[in-house]
Amino acid sequence: MNGNKPGDSQTLACVFCRKDDDCPNKYGEMKTHEKWNITVHYYCLLMSSGIWQRGKEEEGVYGFLIEDIRKEVNRASKLKCCVCKKTGASIGCVAPRCKRSYHFPCGLQRECLFQFTGNFASFCWTHRPVQIITPNNYRESLPCTICLEFIEPIPTYTILRSPCCKNAWFHRDCLQVQAINAGVFFFRCTVCNNSDIFQKEMLRMGIHIPEKDASWELEENAYQELLQHYEHCDVRRCRCKEGRDYNVPNSKWEIKRCQCCGSSGTHLACSLLQSWEQNWECLECRGIIYNSAVKENLYYEAGKMLAISLVHGGPSPGFFSKTLFNCLVYGPENTLPVLDDVSDFDVAQILIRVNTATNVADLNSVMNECYNYLELIGCLRLITSLSDKYILAKDILTHHVIKRVQAPFESFKQGLKTLGVLEKIQTYPEAFYSIFCHKPENLSAKILSDLFTVHTLSDAQSLGFWNSYLQAVEDGKSATTLEDILIFATGCNSIPPAGFKPTPSIECLQTDFPVGNKCHSLCQVKSLHLRNHLTSTLYQKFLSFLSLLIWKLVEFLHLLLNAKESIIVALKRMLNFNVPHVKNSTGEPVWKVLIYDRFGQDIISPLLSVKELRDMGITLHLLLHSDRDPIPDVPAVYFVMPTEENIDRMCQDLRNQLYESYYLNFISAISRSKLEDIANAALAANAVPQVAKVFDQYLNFITLEDDMFVLCNQNKELVSYRAINRPDITDTEMETVMDTIVDSLFCFFVTLGAVPIIRCSRGTAAEMVAVKLDKKLRENLRDARNSLFTGDTLGAGQFSFQRPLLVLVDRNIDLATPLHHTWTYQALVHDVLDFHLNRVNLEESSGLESSPAGARPKRKSKKSYDLTPVDKFWQKHKGSPFPEVAESVQQELESYRAQEDEVKRLKSIMGLEGEDEGAISMLSDNTAKLTSAVSSLPELLEKKRLIDLHTNVATAVLEHIKARKLDVYFEYEEKIMSKTTLDKSLLDVISDPDAGTPEDKMRLFLIYYISAQQAPSEADLEQYKKALTDAGCNLDPLQYIKQWKAFAKMASAPASYGNTTTKSMGLLSRVMNTGSQFVMEGVKNLVLKQQNLPVTRILDNLMEMKSNPETDDFRYFDPKMLRGNDSSVPRNKNPFQEAIVFVVGGGNYIEYQNLVDYIKGKQGKHILYGCSELFNATQFIKQLSQLGQK
Repeated sequence: MNGNKPGDSQTLACVFCRKDDDCPNKYGEMKTHEKWNITVHYYCLLMSSGIWQRGKEEEGVYGFLIEDIRKEVNRASKLKCCVCKKTGASIGCVAPRCKRSYHFPCGLQRECLFQFTGNFASFCWTHRPVQIITPNNYRESLPCTICLEFIEPIPTYTILRSPCCKNAWFHRDCLQVQAINAGVFFFRCTVCNNSDIFQKEMLRMGIHIPEKDASWELEENAYQELLQHYEHCDVRRCRCKEGRDYNVPNSKWEIKRCQCCGSSGTHLACSLLQSWEQNWECLECRGIIYNSAVKENLYYEAGKMLAISLVHGGPSPGFFSKTLFNCLVYGPENTLPVLDDVSDFDVAQILIRVNTATNVADLNSVMNECYNYLELIGCLRLITSLSDKYILAKDILTHHVIKRVQAPFESFKQGLKTLGVLEKIQTYPEAFYSIFCHKPENLSAKILSDLFTVHTLSDAQSLGFWNSYLQAVEDGKSATTLEDILIFATGCNSIPPAGFKPTPSIECLQTDFPVGNKCHSLCQVKSLHLRNHLTSTLYQKFLSFLSLLIWKLVEFLHLLLNAKESIIVALKRMLNFNVPHVKNSTGEPVWKVLIYDRFGQDIISPLLSVKELRDMGITLHLLLHSDRDPIPDVPAVYFVMPTEENIDRMCQDLRNQLYESYYLNFISAISRSKLEDIANAALAANAVPQVAKVFDQYLNFITLEDDMFVLCNQNKELVSYRAINRPDITDTEMETVMDTIVDSLFCFFVTLGAVPIIRCSRGTAAEMVAVKLDKKLRENLRDARNSLFTGDTLGAGQFSFQRPLLVLVDRNIDLATPLHHTWTYQALVHDVLDFHLNRVNLEESSGLESSPAGARPKRKSKKSYDLTPVDKFWQKHKGSPFPEVAESVQQELESYRAQEDEVKRLKSIMGLEGEDEGAISMLSDNTAKLTSAVSSLPELLEKKRLIDLHTNVATAVLEHIKARKLDVYFEYEEKIMSKTTLDKSLLDVISDPDAGTPEDKMRLFLIYYISAQQAPSEADLEQYKKALTDAGCNLDPLQYIKQWKAFAKMASAPASYGNTTTKSMGLLSRVMNTGSQFVMEGVKNLVLKQQNLPVTRILDNLMEMKSNPETDDFRYFDPKMLRGNDSSVPRNKNPFQEAIVFVVGGGNYIEYQNLVDYIKGKQGKHILYGCSELFNATQFIKQLSQLGQK
């Protein structure tokens, strides 16, 4: 019987390297032969120089006989390792006259190379093979095509290049992990999928490629999800209280799948469907179907569908122009089009010039300039007098509006003849005009009062209440609007041209709660019921009650602002050649290359994973300025900023004919001159047909959370707090800074599809941003033809009943918060660790053993973790106090261990022999339990991965807390800001050599100085300065804060931080048990009482329309007003439901979390937080230091 057993290997050491590390990726599988009590690493055994595989695979250990292993161990005991100087070095360099011997782990540490092929040769660090590559002038680093971390494109031991793709570079560790997972059948180049050349080179360079099937092919039920029906409601506002996955057949909560893609669904009630309706398409499929119908000129079907819809009571079209309607009724020959019917800007300009010509010479000049166009459309004529211009204009109009579309128009008319609709239109044009050319009138209190039929109101007082309520809503004294009332009662936000049948009514019934009845058609409505005691209650109660009722129901129709979802949709559309992306499309995607600059990389990396890019057909993603090989049969999608350098490189790509076609996408709007440069380059390279599309994407911002965004990271120095507050900044430099911020904010609102109401403080950089943003939005809205806030460009904002509020604040309103030591998980990670673009980098030791005496200390390796919304633990606890996080990690670990033990227990029971009657009786019950437990193993493994991730992150944070006493600093700063008596004098804390770093002490003192009602006396200040200097602090930040406080006259500033208090719950006892991963002894369990920070309090005043001296003087801008004004009095008196807070000068996670906590208590409201840059206290204090040196 074979004695091989992988278990218990953790207690035995390998007989060759004498290490007990069980690390299959590095040392191979660890196996123990029980009979002979021999444990070996597979790679140690395989690479040993004096042993051969003489047995069969099942004999000995991996076919190596026991007696041969013992002989090799005996031989190696006489050889000393040239790395660790210990005996047992079984591996030697095969180079002639090289006498170096070493253990396998020591060889890895010293960067020796082991070839897992042929004679299994080993090479020392001097004689190892290297990759010979022609030198290239790489301008920038390139990403590892597996992990996407940037590396220097220079072949070394740890960096390898693909032999078949010039720009494909890898980490050695990444390649080894992929080779082990993929096996010999699936291990290939990640760019071109070559396997033969690629595997040969990787074997030469020491990558072990096991002869096995891929790990993903060996997983049980790995593709089980492909057999599952999609059962999830994907509509933007799901109405089901049980959740989006709730599905009850034959009810209004039955989930119906898209008939086209089958990968989107909706509850019947959420999309107003009936159970017998089988035809439902998701938004993505509906858009594709519409576009294909237009391209195929299916005008007949369009006319036919419109006719059938009208006959069966469908909604009125309402989008016909008067000219189109007259063509249907009276015929094109009897219809005279007008200038407003011309959508082509160039044609409209020709018509304007013709109509405004003042003499025959001017008219002839216009005709000469447009000779080719007029000849093409058959409108050339001899001009004999000025009056001929009217005939010429009529000819151009008639051709462009009518004759040019004659064929599709006639096809459309034929479709309208279905069921005799066209005949009725021509017979009764006056009746149909309002249906086809309807423009809803603005609602008023009188219109609604006349619309509703009032029943069972016993006296005139109740009727007066209703009419007074409508008038109050019209005057802006209620939280609801007239549109909200109409939607609540009828489902329509405007009165249709045919009116309602039956008419809406209002009545008072004997009920305790108001009820709004649903209807089967949007043009029908039943009664709106009110409470029965209206006549006996005060009008104010009636007003409050009805407003709350309607607001609660209309709340379901609100679409919350979601910056992250909006930008992901935009990016996927861009990667799909600017066509709406269909999720889980059954067809294979078009394979393409993504070319981006650093700006584009920062935008994409927090939002789309490598797998999602692969699903979109992206096989390779490279930096624009890297050295790229031609791929002539593959299209390329570019995503770059429109800078001079980028434009030049794109023109060079066109000249070099690198790709099959070019889809050029610019992060922000490209200027006309740069666009002409691209056009000239395309013409010169004869590549005009290859430039498929050019788009301005307006994505010049980075989204880190669903409700958080920052400006692009690459130019953060340009928009930093230091850049804005430099005393020597010129007007031109300041204009550049403001323009950069405004451009990003404009892109943000274009992507969101909303035009905000803007509020800002006076006399600050925020006011400069507000003025410029208001102007830019106003100019874009004024150009109706090219406006980015109309038609298909509208995003989430078009569905909201109220426009969002944009609050622009300056960083100088609160300098204490960015310096504050924090106590919540996300903010702590950002404060003490390397946390950037949702990725945290930790330093880890490369091994457990200490370095030998006299040897160099072991290098620390960096490990990265992505903290994304997919991580449920992160989403749940990122805003929690750190002790709660540590406790939750421990609880999750205990839960995982319990589930794992249960699986082991069930397996043990299932394997017992039949003579155990107790086990047999338990067998049937435990079979089902074991099946359930095994099916949950993938979920358990993912849970274990997240536990390990947060154990490592939380441990790193805890080390900083204990080493720097961050809990003490946090508690002291909270007391200082809330004017609470300190347990220990500030001077004593600063002078304590064991209390934190010099930076911690400077942060503490700066908060004290900012929060003090009166600045310390010169004598006290000198004493503090001496203590800070003795502690090793740099006093430059203090110098700037002194100047800032004197300039800003911050005498009343301390009150702005509220009465925030902390309560110490004693030492943490719950997480100090024997099995805990965290030794929290000595760390205080501080519980923070929630208080609003200055930014949150300003938002609360403006969002709730509160009168407060802090915000009463804030300026008010409405870009939709025809004329801007310098008013601080808002025109809208209603509280806002959605708001964006943007901090000019930089923000932080402390403010973000405070806003998140604030909005939790505001039902139905939503907030986004943005800033010009996201810094931690270390980065902020560095900027203060630079300002203090001026």
